[in-house]
Amino acid sequence: MSADLMTTDAPAPVQQALAFVQRADLWHIVSRNSPATSCRDAAARRWRLGKQGIPLYDELKSLCLCAHLADGVRHVLLHARAHTRLNLAAAAQLLGATEPLTRVSQAELADQLGSVYGTVNPFCQPERFIHLFDHDVLAPYTAPHTMLT
Repeated sequence: MSADLMTTDAPAPVQQALAFVQRADLWHIVSRNSPATSCRDAAARRWRLGKQGIPLYDELKSLCLCAHLADGVRHVLLHARAHTRLNLAAAAQLLGATEPLTRVSQAELADQLGSVYGTVNPFCQPERFIHLFDHDVLAPYTAPHTMLT
């Protein structure tokens, strides 16, 4: 990875994610994308293998939620392919939540979790969240069998 991609102008969660994948020696490619307003928009803007745009199913979406559990309130990240719908009731049941899961507000995401819309991913502060991945994330769709986040 080139040094210019680890500059201080990258959001802190992005820098943390990059540091994590480097420490874990995970294969990755880093590129900068223009701001996107949704997973569909991000997938259309992605560059991969010299072409712009990836299938929506190759874009990973992550949703930050609050879960009321028997031992207190915890933050949860749900991860799935962007073309799928998240089943919050099933996630709540899997977690043993005592109340329906609620979406974290933009203010809480920024103030308490140090993140902003579009920078939440499985590698940002992995120890602070319960992570739930949809089983379909590991399914081999079309080549090159990679996902972007």
